[in-house]
Order: sequence, then structure tokens, then C-alpha cells
Amino acid sequence: MNTKVDFEVLASVLEKAETGPVIDEKVWDQQLIGAKVKELIAKYDISWDEDILVPSDDALADRLFAAGMELALESGVYCINTKRQMLWEQDELQKILDSSPDELTVGGGDDTATIKHRVPEQAAHVTIIGGAYGTLIEEELYPVMVEGYAKEPLLEIIEPPSIPTARGRTIRIQSPWEALAAKREADLAMGAINRAGRPGICVGAAATSGSEIIELAATSYDAFRQSDWHHASFVSENKVSYADLTRAAHFVQTNSVAHNFCDPIYGGYLGGKQGVAIGCVAGCILLRGTLFGDTVNAGPSHAHLSCDTHPDMLAAQALSFQALSRNTHLLHSVHIRPAAGPGVKQIFYEVAAMAVMGVTSGVDYIKSVQSATGRNLGHTSPLEARFCAQVAHAAEGMSRVDGNSIVQKLVEKYRHGLVDADIGKHFQEVYNLDTLEPTPEWQHTYEAVAQELDTMGLSL
Repeated sequence: MNTKVDFEVLASVLEKAETGPVIDEKVWDQQLIGAKVKELIAKYDISWDEDILVPSDDALADRLFAAGMELALESGVYCINTKRQMLWEQDELQKILDSSPDELTVGGGDDTATIKHRVPEQAAHVTIIGGAYGTLIEEELYPVMVEGYAKEPLLEIIEPPSIPTARGRTIRIQSPWEALAAKREADLAMGAINRAGRPGICVGAAATSGSEIIELAATSYDAFRQSDWHHASFVSENKVSYADLTRAAHFVQTNSVAHNFCDPIYGGYLGGKQGVAIGCVAGCILLRGTLFGDTVNAGPSHAHLSCDTHPDMLAAQALSFQALSRNTHLLHSVHIRPAAGPGVKQIFYEVAAMAVMGVTSGVDYIKSVQSATGRNLGHTSPLEARFCAQVAHAAEGMSRVDGNSIVQKLVEKYRHGLVDADIGKHFQEVYNLDTLEPTPEWQHTYEAVAQELDTMGLSL
């Protein structure tokens, strides 16, 4: 359940959004993010050999954490609604970090899962979240897809896709339709996990995008449960809305499991890979301070490609994971967002590179897989999530040096396919909807890549 947050702590954060210094948003973007990050890169010497994709320099990881903490303290969070800068004192923010759980149990009964803090190279279990989160699917196919993911035994938490309609009606943001959509999504998801024989498994709540209405309506009587996975997030970079502060307050008061995420932009105000690394660390610290998540993750996005598997971004993420796992016990993850889609061999290379990089760098859980960057209707399938879980568990206990060698080989297999990537096929084209198994062609592709990984020293 959600780590207990004292009312006065919650109230003090909400007050920051109403009493902090007023600041122009362009000044925020250009000076408090862009210029500040450039200063921190130089001050803390955030640099590494561009050929290294999984660094193993602990001193660099610790300097990165110091840089991220300085950004968190000096820039804070920008409240979009009030145009104010939310700021923390160092001891205040440190206390909030120290209060974060180092393990979290979700779900119930035989389907209970526990996420535990890990450090780089540790031979400890990494928890696997699988699902089509962020991807739209036709309403009539939603329960079939969720059941397909729930039938995968290696997936311990299920993140459902989003639906564009509720009982055939278009969902309009900030309207009563969101309340109806929330209940519809919950009913379909619960029915699907029951049919899969996993009634207690933790489910991502209100995956359908919308305003705070949909999340509040979903986290209520006879819909999603307190033990499910409830979301609140930042807008890039480190901006928060009243809507997400409302979500956070609701999760605290209902004692619900809360997950927070942010999406630092590679090629935006953070600049390149060094800035993204700092942004990931600061973002996770501030997520905990602002939205009180039991778990957090920074899933950076390429400004033009939208994926996070670009080689320039791999080391940035790896270092941020190492910085967080070495200096906090925040429960954090790698968010796998490949450019390619289901039915295409490239997606497996992208997924494997991210999984190996994340596990060897100390992530506690993995969010997999936002196939084809999550922007294409129905272009996702359970097989890539199964593959991710197998790769992740095979990498447990692996050194960062060995992980780097494998990731370098994988990146060479996909780096030239990121631009104009093949988004693959729709779910119903790569899966048999009656058996909920991959088509023979898709299964064969999976097996071929598994054999390739075996030659690299990663046996599934």
C-alpha cells in the first residue's frame, strides 16, 4: 500500500504550488532547466566515453546524483496552474527521500508481487511489469489483450492498454464520459484477469488518458483496488499540474499504491545525453517529493524518434539508475519504449538492450513494453513482454562490463533502423485471438532472436 504520508507534509507540498515564487515559464525552461543543466554538467564533470553504453564508473554515478540533487533543490518543480516555483530545503527533501519504501508489495493472494531495492550487478530478482500501457486498442479487443498479458506467468504486474470509447461512446476529456470510461475499463480489466486465473494480480489503474476525473473515478468503490497501480506524473521538464497534484492527494488519502513518472526530453531543454542523465535523477527525486509515489521512473523520450532506445540515451539512463540505486532506496525502473513494433525482429534487439542495461545498472522493476513508441493503435503484443522478462532474469547478477559488451552488440543490430522504424503489425495480426498465443511466424522470430542472444552469452 501507499507509504503513509503525514497530512502536514502533503499540505506543505500543495502550499508550495500556491506560495512559491512566480516565474515566467520561458524563464523556467531556458534558465532554471537549460542553463542550469549546462552549468551542472561542467561543475560535476558529467562525461564518459561515447562508446560505453553501460558505464561502470561508480564515482561518476555518485557525481551524477549530486548534480541531480542540486538541480532538484535549486530549480524545484514548476506548477503550471499557478505559474509558481515549488522549492524544498535540502533537509526537507532528504527526509522525503528517506521515507520512501525500499520494498513494496502489490496485488493479493497467490498473485502478490513484491518489488525490492536492488543495486548494480546484484543477483536479485527484478520485478516485471508487462502490458500495452499508453497504447490505444479497440474497446472490443481490450479484454482479449489484457487476458493475453495476464496469461504470461513471468509478468507480475499488468499495465492495460487504453480505450478510445466506452460502450461505443467517444470519451471526451474533462466530461462525465471520463467517469463512465473509468468504470468500463475497470470492469473489462477485472474480467480479463479473472479469466486468466490471476484475480489478485496488480493492474495499472485508469490507463486511458484523460484528466484527473478518470483516475479519481477509477480509484473508487467497485472499480480498481487500492492494491492496484495508480498513476500521477510530471509534464517535461519537472512541471506539475493541479490535475496530478489532485491525483496524488487522492492516492494518499485512499491509501492506494501510487506510481509516478516523468519523461525527460533528449534534444529539448536538457540538451543531450549528459543533460538527460541529470534530468532523470532530478526528476525521480522530485517525483517523490511532489507526488509521493511508492515507485518512480524516468522514461526519457527522443525529441524526434519518441523512443528511449537510441544509443545516445542508453548510457544516460544507465548512469541515472546507478546514481539512484547507490544513493537512495527509491524504487525505480527502466521504461522500455522501442521504435519498432510487434512482428519485427528489431523490437527484440531494442528490448533486450534496455533490459540488460537496466538490470545490470540496478533497477528494481521493469516497465515493458511500450511497443512502436505506444503511438500506434493496437501495435503491441504479450510476446515482447515475455521476452523482456526472460532477458531481465538472465541478466540478474551480470557485471556492468559484461552487460556493456552485450548491449553494444545489440545496438549494432538496430541503431540504423530507428529512423523510419517498422511499426510492425496490429495485435490481432500477430496473435491468435482464440488461443492467445503468438502466430507461428511471430513465435519463430522470437525463437530466432533467443538463439542469437545465446551466442552472445545470454541464455534464456
